[in-house]
Amino acid sequence: MDRNNYLPSIILLAQSAYLAGCSLGPNYSGEGELVKVGGWPFVNYEARFPQIDLAINGQHEYYISGLPEMRSAVGLTVDTRTTKPCEELEYSLLGKAIVNLELTKYSGEVVVFKEAPLSEWVWSYSLGGPYRDEWSSEDCFIYSENMYFKPDAESRYLLRVVVNNNSGKSYSVRAVIKTFGSSAP
Repeated sequence: MDRNNYLPSIILLAQSAYLAGCSLGPNYSGEGELVKVGGWPFVNYEARFPQIDLAINGQHEYYISGLPEMRSAVGLTVDTRTTKPCEELEYSLLGKAIVNLELTKYSGEVVVFKEAPLSEWVWSYSLGGPYRDEWSSEDCFIYSENMYFKPDAESRYLLRVVVNNNSGKSYSVRAVIKTFGSSAP
């Protein structure tokens, strides 16, 4: 039999496997939303939580489970479409806000923890300008080197954000958990 006769069957099987894999997303549950970022084969996820005003001292808690089993980082984002560019925000009053960010398992085991003025955290952002494209983010991602972890899909977590010394000015940030790497279904 000619190999070309098998080609349509092989293509159909490959497409079916791909589509079946794509429909099997993480089993995320809890507060916030899990959003797929990027396209195949470079699929990443972001767990995004409600906005927090850094002008107000307080504690915010989010209970979550079913995170994708991919290398991840916990941090904060600031949408620069409504504020100054990220490069300026780091050295503004926003950088003076002291924030405690902690992720623990329900068992009480601390997974990641950081408490410091935001100016002492790592600020990651797109260069913007002519280099911005549809994949570039409008957000500053504020995190720390010790905020990386690999979730266990079966574990349940508590993400706690505490604003201890407010920025003195209203800045909205969002707690996020971002995956890094790629996942191909």
